[in-house]
Amino acid sequence: MRKVISSCLNIIRQENKIVGLTLIFPCRKELMNDFISKKITEADLLDKLKKSPSNRKPEAIYLCSALIKPEFRGKGLALKSFIKSIKNNFNLKYRPPLFYWGYSNEGDALSNKIAKILNLPIYKRKDN
Repeated sequence: MRKVISSCLNIIRQENKIVGLTLIFPCRKELMNDFISKKITEADLLDKLKKSPSNRKPEAIYLCSALIKPEFRGKGLALKSFIKSIKNNFNLKYRPPLFYWGYSNEGDALSNKIAKILNLPIYKRKDN
């Protein structure tokens, strides 16, 4: 799992200072569907990912987190970081769906923009 995390964690730097990060996880569609439909929690999802064989071809991509220092927000850094991580870690020829759990309008907009740029389907876990 450490190898997966290190390849899917992207540290964002500006002028040699860390200003944020993005984190994605490869996932099976079954787990994506269970998470989206609220059959499992995020903690359950991450626990199941830890136990999954790392050599399986990922079927979906979980957009787990984006953290950017407030003074660097709104500059497209998270967008660029997510796209870089996805392109570096996944074969997009197979069009793996993206999924996320949005906590804000900005997170929703970011996730949808990533999907549009990469031409990938996207699913959101809804709390309503």
